[in-house]
Order: sequence, then structure tokens, then C-alpha cells
Amino acid sequence: MLISDPIVASAEIVDAAKTFLRLDGDEDDAVIAALSAAAIAECESFLGEPMLVRGFVETMAIDGQWRSVSTANVIAITSVTALEGTALSPGAYQTDIDAEGNGLIRATLSSRLRVRIIYRAGFASRWDGIPEPVRLGIVRLVAFHHGARDRLDDALTPDSVRAMWQRRRRMHLQ
Repeated sequence: MLISDPIVASAEIVDAAKTFLRLDGDEDDAVIAALSAAAIAECESFLGEPMLVRGFVETMAIDGQWRSVSTANVIAITSVTALEGTALSPGAYQTDIDAEGNGLIRATLSSRLRVRIIYRAGFASRWDGIPEPVRLGIVRLVAFHHGARDRLDDALTPDSVRAMWQRRRRMHLQ
């Protein structure tokens, strides 16, 4: 099971979307912030990686083999606790982050453990750290949904937005 901290649309994201939409004033800020958070979530789902750094909590079974957490761009594994209510000794597990940003964990003293892993992951800590094509795709998606907010149809992500994100997309083989 994977849980993440909520995506928060910073003032920079809201300002970028408002500039693109040519909106003045603060009356639409809450709507633009909500649309921005939704657009970032849609972008991350499409890309297969979190763009903005935030916290994640994941529950998984580990054994003597290295296992990857579900999220890419891991920058820190901050806590590992046992789910069975037993305290983990310092040598009961090992963690690592590889060169591609994959968070890794394995049990060392037990054949199998169920653990809760708390970690931080994301490509950038600030809006301006996200690659320009990805940022522009997010802003365009905010504008698209802002324009479609009064329609009842289920509008899909525009092809132009998906094209901006395609080069960054991480594909996973099962």
C-alpha cells in the first residue's frame, strides 16, 4: 500500500497558470490551485514518477532480496518500522538509493518482514526545477480544465499535453 502527502500547488504554479490564462486578481486563485494540483497528479500518473518532492509511506513485505519501493526519484528513506508491533534492531534491514533514484530495502536478520517505509521522493523541490516541457504541459492542462469547468463531459488530456510529457515518461515492465 502506498500513501503520499497531498500535492500542494505553490504560488509559483498558480501564477504560471494565471499568466497563461491571462487572469488578473486573486478571485480565481483557489480554483487555479485546485486545478494545478489535479494537473500535477495527472502528470505524475502519466510520467510514472513524482515531480514535486513530498513524503510517501509504503507498506511491503521484505526478505533477503533487494526490493524497490513503488515510487521513483527517492531522495531519502527516513524510517523503517515493523508492522507486527515488534521493534526492528538496527541490523534487521538495509536500505539504499541507487543511481537512478530507486529506493531499495531488504531484510538481513529475518527471512521475511512486513514493514512500513517512510521516504521522500520527487524530481524537484520547487516548480522551477521541473523540466520546462513538463511545466508547460501542466500549465496547458490547467488551462484546458479551466476552460472545460462548466462542461459535463469527461474531457481527456489533450494530445498536445501528452506530447510534451512523452519524452520524460517512465515505462515499467511487469
